[in-house]
Amino acid sequence: MIVQVIDPTDLLLQFQNIGQFASEGIEAELSYRNSAGWYAFGGGCVARVGSGEAGAPLEYGHVVDAAAITATAGVSSPRIYDIVHLSTELTLVGPRQTRPALDGSPSPQSDAWLGWSLMLYAPSIAGFDVSVGARNLIGRRDMIPAPQDYDRSKPVEVVVPRIPAEGREVFVKVGYSY
Repeated sequence: MIVQVIDPTDLLLQFQNIGQFASEGIEAELSYRNSAGWYAFGGGCVARVGSGEAGAPLEYGHVVDAAAITATAGVSSPRIYDIVHLSTELTLVGPRQTRPALDGSPSPQSDAWLGWSLMLYAPSIAGFDVSVGARNLIGRRDMIPAPQDYDRSKPVEVVVPRIPAEGREVFVKVGYSY
């Protein structure tokens, strides 16, 4: 783990590899595909992440942006009218610590986040593959923990622990096979 430290001799900010991360938990994944063309998948993870200085005992539960629970599930159809596949996916990221506040107060948490995506995929339309989709249809932005130096020029009492992630997104992708 690379950690920011201030060199006491010249007061310059340095990045040193003096820490460690460790994760323990369980992860499961399952997928199903049948001869008709249906595909379904799901997976999840429950984890405990710890950090500390190299050689020291780990302190669990204080690692920035390490959600204890994550999960995803989705399904994709066979070709509809022999033209397009329809797919959907749900993603869950559990609550997680943001970085510690500069004034030593307890770390705020980012709330759990649920995202839903939907996509149409049309392979081989005159040699082109076309995908049209939308991400984050629920429309709620995830709040990402800000890097520690995000507000370093501001006074200590001002804490900006989270920044908004991407919002709803609509996209079109076109590819050509040659």
